[in-house]
Amino acid sequence: MRRVWLSFQALAAMIAEGHRCEPLETGGALIGYWASSDEAVITCIVGPGPAAEHELTAFTPDHGFHQNEIDRIYRATGRTETYLGDWHTHPRNGACLSDKDIRTLKKIAHHQPSRLAHPLMAVLALEKAELVVWCCVEHKRLQPWSGRVVSCTLDFFDIADS
Repeated sequence: MRRVWLSFQALAAMIAEGHRCEPLETGGALIGYWASSDEAVITCIVGPGPAAEHELTAFTPDHGFHQNEIDRIYRATGRTETYLGDWHTHPRNGACLSDKDIRTLKKIAHHQPSRLAHPLMAVLALEKAELVVWCCVEHKRLQPWSGRVVSCTLDFFDIADS
């Protein structure tokens, strides 16, 4: 069973940032580690950055800010937590991937410097209170890696595929 563990802190930060920017989209980077080939642990997120662009149906992150934050967190965690992919909000729509989201996720998978063969993309649908985490898997197919919260610990949600 594919599984994503998401820290309460990361989810709370995504929701707060989403509401701060409503009705515009916002997002950022997912940070964490792979516990196994089918189990990702998202420990925190990076927000959009000061030079990000927010629109009704699009979001462009501040790439320089993201790179600096990812590098800082990587060093601060003893090189254990790193970039896992991106997250963004859909303030008025569901958590399905748009055509642009699909292109972005596949572009990340093909981007050699990211060193990320199977990037994640979390989409937070604010109006529906829904979070879907997508993964680019073998042959660059996209699969949702969420369905329902199956358990919680003190610090993490366990989001497993249905």
